[in-house]
Amino acid sequence: EQKSKLFKNAWLLLMFLILSYLMGWFSGILEPYMAAGVTGESADYQIHQIRFLIAFIMVTLGTIAINFDWQLERVFTVFAWVQTYFIFSGIIRQWRTLPDDRLFVIGVYSLNLLIILGLMLVLIFEERRLKRG
Repeated sequence: EQKSKLFKNAWLLLMFLILSYLMGWFSGILEPYMAAGVTGESADYQIHQIRFLIAFIMVTLGTIAINFDWQLERVFTVFAWVQTYFIFSGIIRQWRTLPDDRLFVIGVYSLNLLIILGLMLVLIFEERRLKRG
């Protein structure tokens, strides 16, 4: 109740994107577009599984932090740094392993992760504004 409309909308959009990703992953629609689907390397699939686990833990902790109004700015700041790591390490990994027509895949990958990072930054700045105001 105490969160702004911008905060709520950013959180709902973030959850919608995550839910859409989960549905795409478990249905198999995303597999051909992922690095593991393009390269066929098991290391790419294992890296994706680790990132998926980290992201799941982040969503769980973010939801708990919002429900208990506990250190939201700090929690989402840590998540934003992890997301930044995902962006840079993912781009570098894809650049090294994908075939020559990799720019489209890397562009879509980067755009998706940048949108998620942008939503997290909205949550951080909105929480900071609400705490000071």
